[in-house]
Amino acid sequence: MEIEQDGHLPFVDLGLCRQSYKITAGMKKSHTLKYSTFSSNRPRAEQLGIIKSMLHRAHNICDEEQGHRTDEVKLLSHAFICSGYAPKEVDRVIDSYVFDKPDDNREAEHRTDTLCVPYVRGASDRLRRQLAQEGVNVIFKRGQTLGKYLINGGPPRNTRRKNVVDKIPCETCNFCYIGETSQWFDERENQHKRSIRNCDTNNGIYMHILKHPDHVIAWDKVTFLDHDRNFYARRMKESLYIDIFSKTGVMNLEDGMQKNQCWNAIVPILREEISEKNRV
Repeated sequence: MEIEQDGHLPFVDLGLCRQSYKITAGMKKSHTLKYSTFSSNRPRAEQLGIIKSMLHRAHNICDEEQGHRTDEVKLLSHAFICSGYAPKEVDRVIDSYVFDKPDDNREAEHRTDTLCVPYVRGASDRLRRQLAQEGVNVIFKRGQTLGKYLINGGPPRNTRRKNVVDKIPCETCNFCYIGETSQWFDERENQHKRSIRNCDTNNGIYMHILKHPDHVIAWDKVTFLDHDRNFYARRMKESLYIDIFSKTGVMNLEDGMQKNQCWNAIVPILREEISEKNRV
């Protein structure tokens, strides 16, 4: 709950002062004045657009008569310069900013074709300018990030996932079981364990334990190799992963979904990529 202090009360995105009826931009005490750094991999127009959006907020919220808008603009200027923006660039954007001016991107609304590409500093900016002359609007998407390659700091295992291709390893040997399921995985795990208790010979994990009674299944080391809501795509991925891990050994009784022989050409490539990722 927000409590009024010295006649000042923060409310939504505002700072309200009851005694003088003034309105300022609200800011929590935990705010660090940190915005996107200028060195981040973003288009220059988008980086400068952050300044313009904050200026628009200041113009909409702050009272000009009491100088609060000027104070807010000075604070923004300091914040963006500290974030790596060139002082001359910040001053130019602030000095040239006109409240309620037409959007610079309205011209893009009249373009009928749109191309979505990963952003590469310099090359993508030139591509956007050249295609604009041909009536094509270019928008950028985020490219490859470290998060796609490095293990995050989250929990090592989350069984509340569905529509996945899973890998269940054996603690004693290099064999693993590759499966796909549209269910929540913890439910699928219980089904495997029930099949083992019931000695189900149609279950690959049970047959592995039957041949190797001293082996232990590492249920706590289950990993999710892929995700797909489409049943046929998920079955195809399961089949490819079975081929990939067949070199070290799989518990699966079948090879999975039948596929054209042309897919065999990419199996060594995928196997090498997974090995490289595991080494990292």
